[in-house]
Amino acid sequence: MFRVNLCVALVVVSMACLLGLNTASAALVAYWDFDSAFTATVGGPTYDARSGCSQRVFQRQAGPGERRVREEMVDMLVGRDAMGLSGRDLIATANLSLLLFVGCTGKPSRIVPPAIDPDQAARLAIAEYDGDSDGLLSTGEMDRCAGLKRAVELYDTNRDQSVSADEIAVRIRMWQESKVGLMPLGCYVKINDQPLEGATVRFVPESFLGEAVKPASGITRASGAASISVADADLPDDQKGLSAVHVGVYKVEITHPNRTIPSRYNTRTTLGQEIARDNPDVMQGVVFDLSD
Repeated sequence: MFRVNLCVALVVVSMACLLGLNTASAALVAYWDFDSAFTATVGGPTYDARSGCSQRVFQRQAGPGERRVREEMVDMLVGRDAMGLSGRDLIATANLSLLLFVGCTGKPSRIVPPAIDPDQAARLAIAEYDGDSDGLLSTGEMDRCAGLKRAVELYDTNRDQSVSADEIAVRIRMWQESKVGLMPLGCYVKINDQPLEGATVRFVPESFLGEAVKPASGITRASGAASISVADADLPDDQKGLSAVHVGVYKVEITHPNRTIPSRYNTRTTLGQEIARDNPDVMQGVVFDLSD
């Protein structure tokens, strides 16, 4: 285990140095607790991506310096043309680095999933979005719940091109069984094929999830990258300072102080995202490609 952790730490140091982080930042990003395993989520127990073992992940509160390095890692990793990777590949690399950074830097309290009643949430989702009252959400009806539609393959288990209350409830139970409460999240925003700097990206939980899932937001930097986080005011004392997002289904709203962004991306948003450990977008890269 020591050798595995050491190798991963060296890889992260090398990546940080390659991308231009200063020595202090690289050392901080590569800080490793050799009693922990390399893991891919915050919570526990969870899947150890290298050894295939079930391990418990620990966390500690991130200070201002750690937050700065975390943002620097996202910005550098998602920077255009870095390492010759595509924007989606880069944000995936950034998300993996953030998982390492948030998931393996200490040993405090366990983060549990948000308290959601799966059956009640499923009933509320159907009541809100089932326009024809047939008890199912069709593809067209899911246009109003873009986070669910974007992840429809994870919900529509019988492949009938619709989603039932039972399927929604099963999916929520899967979140809960994963034991993952918060996940670090980096996203990438571009407009007309160019990175969008200075935009506010808001993840607004679907109302059917109740009060336990909190909103999260971030501001894009020059690269178009943003670190999405729940506000400290919405976190318990032992989680304040963490840069992460609750598992759940979200509407996504993107605005800009100096540029008009079409309403289909904010007040009448068609954007959405599910945040969950097995959602491929989260690990492959959450990218929002806008146009005027």
